[in-house]
Amino acid sequence: MSMPTTTPARLRHTACRLLLAGSLCSGALGSALVCEAAGPDLASLVQRAKAAQEAGDTALARTLIDPVLRAPALDGATRAEIYLLRARLFLEEGAPVSARLDATRATRHDPTNGEARSLLARLYRSGGGPATDVEASARLYLKAARQGVIEAQREAGALLLEGIGMTADPRKARYWLGRAAAAGDVQAMLLLARSYGDAVAPELRDPGRAADWLRRAAALGALGGSPHAADGPHPRHAPVSTLGGGSAGGLDEAREP
Repeated sequence: MSMPTTTPARLRHTACRLLLAGSLCSGALGSALVCEAAGPDLASLVQRAKAAQEAGDTALARTLIDPVLRAPALDGATRAEIYLLRARLFLEEGAPVSARLDATRATRHDPTNGEARSLLARLYRSGGGPATDVEASARLYLKAARQGVIEAQREAGALLLEGIGMTADPRKARYWLGRAAAAGDVQAMLLLARSYGDAVAPELRDPGRAADWLRRAAALGALGGSPHAADGPHPRHAPVSTLGGGSAGGLDEAREP
C-alpha cells in the first residue's frame, strides 16, 4: 500500500505558517501564494522535501526536513505536520521504529492532528516500536475516527467487528464503517457487506443491505467492477450519494452508539 502524502493545499498552508513562525516574510500576507514568493527559506525546504518524496528520494527529503525541525519558532501544529511527514518518510524506508517515534511526537505537539494519531495507531498494531499493542491501536483509531479521519473510521470499524483490541460490537462497527463507506472507502463497504451477510445473530443479518454495499463497492471498481469515467470523482473516494440509490445506506445510527 502506498503511503499517503501531504496534499498540495495542506503543504501551502504549512509553508505559510513556517514563514510566519520564522519571521521570514513581512507585511500583509493575504494568501499562501504571497508566502511562497518570499524566496529560499524554511517553507522552500518543506516544498523541496515534498518533491523529493514524490520522486522516491526519501533520504533527501529527510535531509531537507531536519533543519526545519530545528527551527525554534515553529508553532506546535506546524511542528506536528513536519514530524508526520518525516514519520511517513521513515515508514517508506522500512524504519517503523523511527516512524512511530515521529508519529508520537506529532500527536504530542498537536493532539488535534487526527492523521498523525491514525498513523500511530497503525504502527502500534503492526509492531512499529518495542512491541505490538492492539489495545493502544484501537484506542488511537477511535480517537482519530472521531476527528474525521476516514482511514481511522474504517480501521476502528474493522477492529470493533472482529473484537480486536476492544470488545466486539457489530452496531458500533457498522457506525464507523458506514462513516468511512459514505466517504467512498471501498474496503469499508466490503466490510459492511460482510457484517450484514455473515452476522451470526439473526437480528443483525440483512442480506439486502449486504447486497447493496457489494453493489456500491463494485460501482467503485471493487470485485472487478467496470472502470470509471476519467472526468468523474476518484473511483475510491467518491461519496456514496454519487453512486445512485439515494442515502448512504446501512448506517444503523445517526450518532455514535
